[in-house]
Amino acid sequence: MARRPDSFAAIVATFALAVVGVAIAGVLAAPDPLMTDPRRSTRLTGPNGASGLAEALAALGVTVKDWELPLFRLDTVAASDGEQWLAILEPTVGFAEAEVPAIGRWLARGNHVFAAGSTDIERCFGLRILPLVTTTPRPDRALRTADSLNLHSVRNVLRPARPSTLNRRPADCDHVPRAVDRSVVLTTVAGDTVAMRLTLDSGASVLLLADSHFLSNEDLKETDAALVMLPLLLPFPLPLSLSLPLSLPLPSFLFDNFHHAFGSQGSLPAATMAWMLRTPLGWAMLQLAFVGLLLVGARAVRFGPAIEVVHRERRSPLDHVDALATGLARSRQDNTVIVLLVDGLRRRLGRSGSVDRATPERLAVWLDTLKLATRTDAARDAVERLKTALNRPGDASHVLTAARTVEELWLALQPKTISAQS
Repeated sequence: MARRPDSFAAIVATFALAVVGVAIAGVLAAPDPLMTDPRRSTRLTGPNGASGLAEALAALGVTVKDWELPLFRLDTVAASDGEQWLAILEPTVGFAEAEVPAIGRWLARGNHVFAAGSTDIERCFGLRILPLVTTTPRPDRALRTADSLNLHSVRNVLRPARPSTLNRRPADCDHVPRAVDRSVVLTTVAGDTVAMRLTLDSGASVLLLADSHFLSNEDLKETDAALVMLPLLLPFPLPLSLSLPLSLPLPSFLFDNFHHAFGSQGSLPAATMAWMLRTPLGWAMLQLAFVGLLLVGARAVRFGPAIEVVHRERRSPLDHVDALATGLARSRQDNTVIVLLVDGLRRRLGRSGSVDRATPERLAVWLDTLKLATRTDAARDAVERLKTALNRPGDASHVLTAARTVEELWLALQPKTISAQS
């Protein structure tokens, strides 16, 4: 195949370097994807994530686990000595049909649920999450607390369900135990409900928090939200947590991350492709792979006539013999060389592997016997020429003649044709 110009490779290399440079600049200038990820997941460390809540609970001795399976697998969770809580923080993926009944069975066994933000749990108790339409912080939207704390304004509140659905329970809530007591635990200055604790007839409790922003890493770090949120989840006042008796059973929390698209059913190729599609460096790798495919395709196309291949034929046996004879003649032992050539022919034509020591006299007798055994005039003439070369003083021309004659006799007198005894 005709060789491509070197300028083509230079253009491709320049383009590849430009792509890499743009990708590096994009990585340095682009914002971190975690900064804009809105999911309230304990797997995320960005401003909107909730990893800080899980770390704070774990630091206080609470058992914290990530739940990355559908909620109908809650039946497989073993019972514990302490309280078991299922924490659902503002799910971004809707519940499946069988998951709300599974939560009902979880509550029927005496376990607890903490639901923050808009979920499918509050509607089973005749409640709904209502966002507050406000563009600027207002004093009446502040969270009412005993102390003056630095907190952001409330964004969502709990309200009763619409009058048309107030006395009608959804069909998938039939397995959810009914509330026998309701207590408001957090309100705004204006009196809107922000958090409510429900006691069920099964002995379980449900803690509903309308505004999940108080659980975000940003609020827990920059405000006093931890001083309000952690006491809601712990069975003891937060200032006394450092002097707890060791025998006090601490609760355990299962944080639902399945409904934040952190399921265990993912695969490494899918995660790799998702990373490449959402990051500048991944896009650069895809573009370089595409350029590589173009380069391979361009190299595969022939842009000129094919170069003719030089065919070299193998040497014939006589050519090898001529080369060998020329090399032996240069050793200036011509008579010895001719004797060795004739003796080699005798060994090849002989039936037995052992022969007498080669001398010119013995070889001359053997050549006379070989001449009588030949059937063609050409073979007899070749034997005579070989005998003449053996008896005359040697030189380079006699060595070459003897070598060619030996090869001719071998081709004509192979053992399949005739066998001569020495």
